[in-house]
Amino acid sequence: MSAQATTSPKIQISPEKVNEYRAKARRDAKNDPVGAENCQGWQGSLQQIANDVAQQMGDAFMHFKNKCDEARKKAGDSHNDINAKLAPGFVDALNAGANQRMGAATANVLVGLKKDADLMHRYRERFPNLVAHEIEPHKANKWFFGGSAIILIAIESLANSRLFADADDFGLVGGALVAILVSCVNVLPMLFAGVFATKSRGNIDMPLWVWRAICVGALIVAVAVNIGILAIRDYKIAAAGGVSDPSQRGLLFAIGIIIAGAAFYKGWKFPDLYAKIRECQERIERDKTRYFSQVLGPIEREIEGLQSAKTTLQSEIAQLEAAAHEWHNDSPIIALNAVSEVKRVWQIYDGDYAPLHRDPDPVLPQITLTNADKWGVHIHDSWNQYADRMSQFAEKKTGELNGLLQAIEELIKALIALKNNLVSVITADINNACPS
Repeated sequence: MSAQATTSPKIQISPEKVNEYRAKARRDAKNDPVGAENCQGWQGSLQQIANDVAQQMGDAFMHFKNKCDEARKKAGDSHNDINAKLAPGFVDALNAGANQRMGAATANVLVGLKKDADLMHRYRERFPNLVAHEIEPHKANKWFFGGSAIILIAIESLANSRLFADADDFGLVGGALVAILVSCVNVLPMLFAGVFATKSRGNIDMPLWVWRAICVGALIVAVAVNIGILAIRDYKIAAAGGVSDPSQRGLLFAIGIIIAGAAFYKGWKFPDLYAKIRECQERIERDKTRYFSQVLGPIEREIEGLQSAKTTLQSEIAQLEAAAHEWHNDSPIIALNAVSEVKRVWQIYDGDYAPLHRDPDPVLPQITLTNADKWGVHIHDSWNQYADRMSQFAEKKTGELNGLLQAIEELIKALIALKNNLVSVITADINNACPS
């Protein structure tokens, strides 16, 4: 009973209203003549308190009635679309639609999927160890790449500036400027040659000889550039009337070749060798997902909609049952609270009235559940009759809704079986177009 009381509507006259009754009690005590039978204000106040409580009881019933009406409306009007899906042939129509979409997908999805699968086969032939590189993509750092180029140019310039200073009219400053220019000519082409070599190697549309030719060409260019640098230095020394030192010539050439090789290596490592492969793999996975979604999407949406309707229906059944039984659970407590509230407020009124009234003091009436109807503080028969009718409706409607719920569950099972069958067919089509 206590658990029910915590959820039952609370019947209580507000403190402000109670203070009004106390003030009225003091006025009535001064105005009423001697003798309990002549206490007109006293009698009227008791009826007024009872009327306030009875009004709250009526409000509690209307709250219950509105909940019942709302639950009944929901349970009666919200399932017309579900009934259409329960008609014979609904699953067959979905299956026919799926087969049509599968035919369309074969033309616009599987063709591209097969093309990319053949491309991946060629990539695997070019890169036998491809599996080890498909998971983690290469992340190139452009700032690091640019910084590496600057560092290589700086290193070669620093190493060559002293050597070129001997052959320059402007001494160390002139030698440094020439060294920087020489380093740029030696480093930058090698960086870009390395980048193009890697990109050519990772592009299946380019034959293998292309990137190999770039590597060989880069080596030839590096040797030619550094020989040219030596020739320029020797020419400038001869023009200045000096004699070239063979050891310095060899050192300058060695430094140039090493820096050129380092630049080529930095360029080689900068791009993602497997970028095109990853793009191809992403297209394959995207087309697989697209194929499944294109064929199964409408069926999956129907399943989701039915599962949502199932959840909503279960909630509506629970609300309908709870609303129908609420009054039978709450009305005894409401009646008891109502009588208790009248007695509580009436005692407060009497506590202010009796001491001020001239003898004899009026006797406080006894208000109980048995005589509450005399004062209007009782549960009306019409309220209980409505609750009984609502319970009967809820019992009947719950049976109907449970039958609908069972039909929805059977339809969901049929759609899941259809989906699983189509998944097998789609998987076979994908495996044929894109063998692993």
